[in-house]
Amino acid sequence: MKLLNKNNFYLIGVLLGIALGSGHLTSLRFIGKVGTSEILFLFVLLFLLGRYFEKIFSFKRNLESVFRAYLYFSIFIVAPIVTIIVSAPSSSPIHMISFSMSMLLVFSIIQARLEGFDLKNAVLWFLIVFFVVNFIALYVYPLENIRFDGFRYTGGAKNPNQIVYYAQSLTLLLVVFFNRAALLFIPFIVFLSFKTKSDAYILSIFLSVLLYIFLKVFYLRRYSFSSNFFIYIFPILLIALLIVSKYQDEIITIWINAGGVARGGLYLNAIEVIKESPLFGFGFGTFSGKSVPFEGTEAHSNPLDLAIQFGVLFACLIYYVLFKAVVISIRRNDYLIASFMVAYIVTGLFHYTARHFVFWVEFSVFYYYVFYQKKGGLVNEKKSI
Repeated sequence: MKLLNKNNFYLIGVLLGIALGSGHLTSLRFIGKVGTSEILFLFVLLFLLGRYFEKIFSFKRNLESVFRAYLYFSIFIVAPIVTIIVSAPSSSPIHMISFSMSMLLVFSIIQARLEGFDLKNAVLWFLIVFFVVNFIALYVYPLENIRFDGFRYTGGAKNPNQIVYYAQSLTLLLVVFFNRAALLFIPFIVFLSFKTKSDAYILSIFLSVLLYIFLKVFYLRRYSFSSNFFIYIFPILLIALLIVSKYQDEIITIWINAGGVARGGLYLNAIEVIKESPLFGFGFGTFSGKSVPFEGTEAHSNPLDLAIQFGVLFACLIYYVLFKAVVISIRRNDYLIASFMVAYIVTGLFHYTARHFVFWVEFSVFYYYVFYQKKGGLVNEKKSI
């Protein structure tokens, strides 16, 4: 029986890795928004639910259960009701399926890890599939249909930003599960991502490198995180203001060239939408706009889009987990992990990555870290299978 469990866990790890590695191939989906990756995610989810359904809906009197209950409440009860009530042209009830799957996937993976499932195997297959797919796209089948606007590399995605989500997710998971060995593969991932010409990605890499250098050189280990924060926050803000003041024209030019004017409109209109329903949001759909609120476009920002659909508290809970994981990593001197996590968060500020399953797989890792492994490392499982 134990051998069967090992084989099942290994197979699920392989399938999850293939789903992650092929997730960016959105131009190869064959039924609307469904492709090979989505089918594999569904298969993995059904298998895990068959084993852990009762456990992921069991609650205790602790903070984790409160968080989980609210996330369930928002996705499974409030959002569907609000979507029906709103019934706007930009409402999208079909997304109830993908978000429900995502939330169930988060806690099914966490429960599986608690019982011995090793995500390291999935990350390895994520790496293999991602490398093979992009090698084919770059050197075996380099047709113009893998270019965006004729010059931005997409590797089989409909939009170059989509490959950035997965490249950055892979980088973060490699660092988490393989630590410094990940540095052997990161240069190739960075090479691919730079070919997409994503300004958000370049910014995120720049910030992650700066943060890593800062933590290694200036972070005072003998003091707490809070003490370091108050020691450095004002000097950092002062330096930032001086840089902005000195290079204001250049920064504005970069912002405009990167489509900042359009994004600024999306962000401002998204805030206006959030003000209309800050507690529960407007349900599944796209409610921001380039010109006016409720025009029917995404805000292209994780915190804003999540707040629009599910309410401000939902978005705050998600980002509490992400930032709490960064703080824990810094306190444990896991500076490399903390730096790449910050890069991941920064990219999400300029793109709506939370509509992809890969975001929620990442979220499960850091939720597990925050609530189940405060005294251990990110990957020090209860038992290894």
